[in-house]
Amino acid sequence: MKIIIIVLLCFVIMLSGCVANTDYTGTYVGQKETVTLFSDGTFSIQDEGQGFSGTYEIMDDKIYFKHPLMSMSFHINETGIYDGGKPGLIKQ
Repeated sequence: MKIIIIVLLCFVIMLSGCVANTDYTGTYVGQKETVTLFSDGTFSIQDEGQGFSGTYEIMDDKIYFKHPLMSMSFHINETGIYDGGKPGLIKQ
């Protein structure tokens, strides 16, 4: 039993080395909207006077926004959030 636990711990440690330490929290500004990503995995969006919030998850180079009424995904990198190769929201 101890061997299984040790092997599992080694596996987890190896996988943790593959995780990027990029911090995507902060405010992203577009033409009409502002998105704020918080470190607790929640987000806030202000779009032409309307606002809503929910949770987000980042996997590889994609961010997944989750809200009870909808979900969306976009590409994300150190400079901004974008869809289809063109920048949409620039990190401030």
